[in-house]
Amino acid sequence: MKNVKEEEYRVEELLTDILREERMNHALEKALRTCPEYQEAEEEAEKALEAFMRMDMTKEQEEALENCISAYNESTSEYGRAAYRQGFSDGMKLLMEIRDMVKNDSDLNTENTQSE
Repeated sequence: MKNVKEEEYRVEELLTDILREERMNHALEKALRTCPEYQEAEEEAEKALEAFMRMDMTKEQEEALENCISAYNESTSEYGRAAYRQGFSDGMKLLMEIRDMVKNDSDLNTENTQSE
């Protein structure tokens, strides 16, 4: 019985991972394209970068700046992915807890009805 439960848990985790990746890679991108706050923040960041890049910098300074921006963007992306995964995981756990509560309540009502 334990192996069946473990297998069900692994399948549930795999399906959750697939759903989360789908939402992160497709639904989130679509939502960001239509989010005015995100679009405005992107425009402001682009303007600031363009103004900075117009400054008289040496090639070495430009490369250092680009490396810094790339590293920061990667860090921010990872933070966003981690936050999304955590929120998704929290949401799934909450749904499972609610499901279990409803099931337990239903089981309790069934037992009370049968004992009467």
